[in-house]
Amino acid sequence: MAERIERLAAKVADAGVDWLIVSAPLNLRWLTGFTGSNGVALCPADPGHNPAVLLTDFRYTEQVAAQAPSAWRIAIASNDLQYAINTNWDLFQHGPTKTFYLRRDENWLKATALEGSPDLLNSWLSNQALDGVPKV
Repeated sequence: MAERIERLAAKVADAGVDWLIVSAPLNLRWLTGFTGSNGVALCPADPGHNPAVLLTDFRYTEQVAAQAPSAWRIAIASNDLQYAINTNWDLFQHGPTKTFYLRRDENWLKATALEGSPDLLNSWLSNQALDGVPKV
């Protein structure tokens, strides 16, 4: 993959620009080897002075490390949300407040605990604005 960076860098330099942003999934896969659904590559005109960078989010930490060669500097975007594995619904926990957020249809619900309620769904409070949670 390093030779792909070098070849693309020459084209970037010939075009008279400093960096090329690659975001189309098929192009990203060819250039980096990364097959995740969320990523952006920054290819410099001079990789000797500026390393090529592959950016993705925290969901792909292990995948990008396994798939992208060492020629790429990996940057992982992070935040205070934690994802609950395979609930078939969008369920997040905001780390600092320990608040859970669940998307049900078009509404967001929130709760401070997931256990201890005989009627779990009724323990969730409607919260469409997601107060205090950073947008991701």
